[in-house]
Amino acid sequence: MNQILEEDNFPKFKEALQKLDLQTKAKLIALWSVKEKRDKLDQQYDNELQVFEGKFQAQMVPKIDTQNQIINGEKELTEDELSQQAKYVKEGEKLDKANQKIEGYWQKVLKNSKTISKYTGEKDGPILKQLKSIQILPHEGTDNFGLEFTFNQNEYFTNEKLQVNFFIDKTSNEPTKVESTPIQWNQGKNVAIKIVKKRKKKVTKTQEQEQLSLFNLFRNIDLNSEQVKQQPKEQLEKTHAKMDMAFDIARLIYDEIVPYSLEYYLDVHVESDFEGDDADGLDGSDDDEDEEISKEEAIKRMKAKFGKK
Repeated sequence: MNQILEEDNFPKFKEALQKLDLQTKAKLIALWSVKEKRDKLDQQYDNELQVFEGKFQAQMVPKIDTQNQIINGEKELTEDELSQQAKYVKEGEKLDKANQKIEGYWQKVLKNSKTISKYTGEKDGPILKQLKSIQILPHEGTDNFGLEFTFNQNEYFTNEKLQVNFFIDKTSNEPTKVESTPIQWNQGKNVAIKIVKKRKKKVTKTQEQEQLSLFNLFRNIDLNSEQVKQQPKEQLEKTHAKMDMAFDIARLIYDEIVPYSLEYYLDVHVESDFEGDDADGLDGSDDDEDEEISKEEAIKRMKAKFGKK
């Protein structure tokens, strides 16, 4: 039985029933009994749907593996995969089946998503060009899910793979925890932060500040932790906003972009307007006067301030 309906509505139902005549009351009691049976059926549907989705996702993973192998030129194209080529090639054309990777495939896929583009920073491009594959990570028997991003060797970080996993509350169906691989950024290559100079009461300080970047997806937040619960109201709201934003982006990549990457690559997809919070304000910025400078410039200014060469 749906526990939310039972606990929330039964006392109200019982109270409202007292005001009615006995004939009407009898019919409504019978209707409540039918409702209870329907609630049990709803719960059975949810349980069986979750089992089905688990089986479906398990079968999806090897299909996406094959997709990534084709993209990266890691497998020979089969006759079966090319059996419908007559629909797509002109008369006299002969397909080249050489095992060459499609350069910048995932960068183009993500760029063609107006939602992802909105949360992608200017400095993300060279890294996303090195994105080799994206794989979904179903958590069998639960609504939890994850993503795994695999990169070619690059100058920005040393990780080959980055994972992000979301954990969903069974009652509210809302994300309560996100766990991600710590990104091992090379020195001066972290595109998710900027060095800003902040002026307050004639005192100037430099500090690191988040900036717009798709790599802010890789967060570690536990909304049920004491550390988060004890945050001041304004900071707590920002933490929830960061969680919601990361979840919405990951869900879009998991449900739409990975399985329908071909449509995104060709830019023939249909994508609804994103209804999440605006990206502004999610990068840790505030209303203070900020001046963006490079880390090298910040070090140079600090040395000059203290008379060091």
